[in-house]
Amino acid sequence: MPNKIKMTRQPLISLCVPTYNRINYLKRLLDSISAQTFKDYEIVITDNSDNDSVSDFIKEYPQLPIKYHKNTPPTTMAVNWNINISKANGVWLKMMHDDDWFATDDALERFAAATNTNALFLCCSWQIIDDKTGQAKAGRNSIGGFKKILKNPFLVFGDNIIGPPSVTMVHHSVDVRYNERMNWLVDLEYYIAVLRKYPASYIPETLINIGWHEQQATAFEFNNKSTEIREALILWNEYGPSMIPGIMNYDAWWRLMRKLRIKDSTELNQYTAGYPVPFFLDNILSLQNKLPVSLLKKGAFSKLFMSYSYFFHFRRKVKTVAANK
Repeated sequence: MPNKIKMTRQPLISLCVPTYNRINYLKRLLDSISAQTFKDYEIVITDNSDNDSVSDFIKEYPQLPIKYHKNTPPTTMAVNWNINISKANGVWLKMMHDDDWFATDDALERFAAATNTNALFLCCSWQIIDDKTGQAKAGRNSIGGFKKILKNPFLVFGDNIIGPPSVTMVHHSVDVRYNERMNWLVDLEYYIAVLRKYPASYIPETLINIGWHEQQATAFEFNNKSTEIREALILWNEYGPSMIPGIMNYDAWWRLMRKLRIKDSTELNQYTAGYPVPFFLDNILSLQNKLPVSLLKKGAFSKLFMSYSYFFHFRRKVKTVAANK
């Protein structure tokens, strides 16, 4: 049996670590946790592995306060994340995917220090580390971008400037869970739901390394028409017109259709899984399919035609509908 350390009091932070077989990545994460100067934490591991590799491996870390749970049978990714959260006892819940790790030895201390505000959702700056080359690339978030999504959380649909869940930490009182119908947009939907209800704060220091490799679960869904369209429509049917109050949100739908190269409404309907389709997608598809693909690939031209579609089709239709009410 894996090591089990009985917690005698509530830790400040629960490190929530969903796993799947990959002990090479888990070792890197646990080593980075061991090096942290901040020690008021527990580690909750929920294991989706199809073997005993993880449960056997964590025996090598008897000094760490690990709580281990094996999912039998294995669950979907989002279900595993929610199971992990349900087993955490910390005041704050810090998701750490097994292929990510702390960038500095005082990273967790910086997260702990940031809890002394009214914010219930925290996120930090981060960097991507290529597993093959070791090269680092700065993540896309910034204080300016963070302020924008505080005003309009739906902006993350078009540009996830928060980053992966490992860069976040939430208070245990936050009553939001990951949408178990999703894989590709599961983190974005979670951020939207949280930011619409709870105060948030940004930590500008780079505290998390995000591993970049071919085994990532979402890599298998990239450019998958069935997955990306279905999950975008789940979002639409959850939030409706709130997702398109301005041109930046409209642009996200434009870029999704362009990226997936959907020809027309007939093809689109093959991937909707029965979910209702936003009224404006017909206009987007109609205009995109009148344009050469080579032209759509050019960012400036694509933005120009998107703006035309937004102002002369979408906005005009919205005004007409409003006038007839």
